[in-house]
Amino acid sequence: MSGGEIVCQGWLRKSPPEKKLRRYAWKKRWFILRSGRMSGDPDVLEYYKNDHSKKPLRVIDLHCCEQVDAGLTFNRKDFQDSFVFDIKTSDRTFYLVAETEDDMNKWVRCICQLCGFNQSEENHGGKIERAVRETEP
Repeated sequence: MSGGEIVCQGWLRKSPPEKKLRRYAWKKRWFILRSGRMSGDPDVLEYYKNDHSKKPLRVIDLHCCEQVDAGLTFNRKDFQDSFVFDIKTSDRTFYLVAETEDDMNKWVRCICQLCGFNQSEENHGGKIERAVRETEP
């Protein structure tokens, strides 16, 4: 288990890598979002096989996070009316599904705060929200 204060934790369904999206199952995983500001550790999003696992399957360094999108839709029948958001890093996009819209919004809000992102409405008529790091002019 990594250091850092737990900001958010709970069950999310996670996509396989994009090249395998169609053929592989989405897995339910236990996610922990940690802030390392007080401990000097990096801000990370970890996921585990279950909520009793001691060792994460993967640690996503949020310093590598480039963008977060909420309210995504997939054309797969099992994801209609789902609460899908993504986290884009330089090497992979993680698609995540929350149980409720409130859960999705909580995860997105917490991740954006740690990454220093400003949320903006991209699609004015729809519900896609995009958050990106403000760049210096």
